[in-house]
Amino acid sequence: ISGGIIPGKRVRNLSIELWQQRQFFDERQLILQGLVEVIEESCGIAVPYHMNMLYTNRVQTKRPIQIYLPVGSKSPMWCTATGKLYLSQLSAQKRSKMLRQLSLDKHTKNTLTDIDRLNTELDAIAETAIGVDNEEFIPGTFSVSVPILDKRSRYVASLFVNAPTTRVSLDELLTHVPKLKVAAQEIQTLLYEPDDT
Repeated sequence: ISGGIIPGKRVRNLSIELWQQRQFFDERQLILQGLVEVIEESCGIAVPYHMNMLYTNRVQTKRPIQIYLPVGSKSPMWCTATGKLYLSQLSAQKRSKMLRQLSLDKHTKNTLTDIDRLNTELDAIAETAIGVDNEEFIPGTFSVSVPILDKRSRYVASLFVNAPTTRVSLDELLTHVPKLKVAAQEIQTLLYEPDDT
């Protein structure tokens, strides 16, 4: 993220390519599978790509009523738990420039489209390092995310869980944050291994 609003095209494409290498994809999937078995809700990973969040990994819950967002799907930054977490990690100057470039379309009645209100929420997310989507992208869906960081504690991706509002409350979903953080740490370890061998 340093040095600009988003990484340059060559760097960005290289990082996505490395991120999607089959070995690491499969290892992340195994970590997500274990997380889903414990939480019993769908979990995944999204990374910033161009002006969207790109879903690179996902494991669906076996419970009825599911949110379908397959690998390769893109979602807006300003109204998703993953995107707001990413935006919260930017410096004030970079964030301001990014927000001016985003369309800030209203997807649901809860979508924040006012930049001042959105900035206030992003400041709060920056303090907690927990992204929250309170039915802001898809009606009837809550989502919570935590960051996956590199060796220097810089944001790399968002690890998320989402669930239908008919099954859980947002407060209930937030109780899974400690489990998400453990899984995020396991995924971070995968990032370290190639350089440490």
